Amino acid sequence: MKDIKLIAMDLDGTLTQHKTPLSALQRQVLTALSQKYKLLMVGAGQVMRIFNQLEQFPIDIIGNYGLQCGTYNHRTGEMEMIRDEVLPCDRESVSARIAMLREKYGFTEFAGESVEFHPSGCVTFPILGTKAKQEDKLAFDPDRSKRRKIYDDVVNTFSDYCVFVGGSSSFDMAPKPRDKYYALDVYCKEHGYKHSEVVYIGDDYGLGGNDESVYKSDFNYLTIDNYLDFPKVVAELLAEVDVDYWTQSPKNVFVAAHRGWRSKYPENTMEAFRAALDLGVDQIETDVRVTRDGKLVLIHDATVDRTTNGTGNVEDYTLEELQKLDAGNGTKIPTLIDLMELVKDYPTLTLDLELKEYPTEGRVELSHKVCDEIIKIVEEYGFGDRVVINSFHGDLLEYVVDTYGPKYRLHTFYPPRYVRQPTRDIYPDAYCACVFGITKGEVSIEEAKEFGKKYDVRLWAGSYAKDEESIDLAVAMGAELITCDNPDEVLAILRKKGLHR
Repeated sequence: MKDIKLIAMDLDGTLTQHKTPLSALQRQVLTALSQKYKLLMVGAGQVMRIFNQLEQFPIDIIGNYGLQCGTYNHRTGEMEMIRDEVLPCDRESVSARIAMLREKYGFTEFAGESVEFHPSGCVTFPILGTKAKQEDKLAFDPDRSKRRKIYDDVVNTFSDYCVFVGGSSSFDMAPKPRDKYYALDVYCKEHGYKHSEVVYIGDDYGLGGNDESVYKSDFNYLTIDNYLDFPKVVAELLAEVDVDYWTQSPKNVFVAAHRGWRSKYPENTMEAFRAALDLGVDQIETDVRVTRDGKLVLIHDATVDRTTNGTGNVEDYTLEELQKLDAGNGTKIPTLIDLMELVKDYPTLTLDLELKEYPTEGRVELSHKVCDEIIKIVEEYGFGDRVVINSFHGDLLEYVVDTYGPKYRLHTFYPPRYVRQPTRDIYPDAYCACVFGITKGEVSIEEAKEFGKKYDVRLWAGSYAKDEESIDLAVAMGAELITCDNPDEVLAILRKKGLHR
């Protein structure tokens, strides 16, 4: 795998279930892979259908076995068709041959049309008809044995087509020589790739499968039998990637789930974190406190009163006692380790960890110790380059810099009045600053831009950026990340504007 430059892959069954959207985890895996390898989708369907199923993920796409080819334009965020061939089809001949096969094998009862003719010139023989019920199609031939039994006869009958055992109850046919090997070979010739520099990942490599031609060729091939295993299948390739986790920009605005998906689920719970990950957020923001027995837990307030069915200070509870409380919907207050275990397999996810144990009188040593323990856990999980350390207290920000130097990204706030009791200007040491007051006119767009430029600080927006109007203000300011309570809506708005990839 050391020489691989291009990763080509199938979609349905390889990355997703049949015609279902790309999951957040698979999207993160592809995003990480794209930092080292060129990615290419090789599909049987049309390019734009595949692109929409991928929810506009930036990738080149071959469709209809090479009759179509689209290139993703990273500047516009659009798919540009560079090839869209339409081949003639003798519909009368095709219909007669399918009628003969139906008569021969008893497939004479069907719903809808007997044949599906595609605009490209490709053909589908839907054994149960074009309007068959989904449950009937799924039950017809789940292991493909019925179709493989007659496959050779269909191939001989359609000797002018490449024939594939397609979908759940059909045969797909593309005019020769168009199959996935042909399509991938043409792409390689057009883009200067050797076959030895390509690996193809597919699930349909058995007799008549539309990946079979690549499987039996000189291309490198990785087999996958369950799309959920895709991250494991590409683990060796992923290990070669030196991932840049911080690729946000004003044209690719990251979304951080503030205490998880807080607008829909109990805040700072595993339920809220999982739901946010399923949406495809780029970052999880959370708050870390310490229990009486020294365990790190995720809760915003100093007391449990607002977010649980209990009362009293977090620090007066042991972890065992805390986790007997209901944090909403029957969920428990999680630990930092719980969160790390959840997110460790998301290869591009970042974390924003807010230090909530402030160095008030008599608590300076405890505050610094908690900070050290948080960083220790971060390092144990290999997340050192994937976190920002965040606090509203100047002492804690200064402690991180003085103790660890520039190793950890520092998250601060603007205007300065939001940073408590600093002893010096912390902005020169900051990686990013959440800018408040933009929507209320307290800070102008020009002032925010000037602040970011002066200190070379990346500008982020807080949970006030929650609808189109406020998001437009954040974008105008130059925000590269939005920390929000409603990540579903914010993601949808940004994607509609072409500002989240």
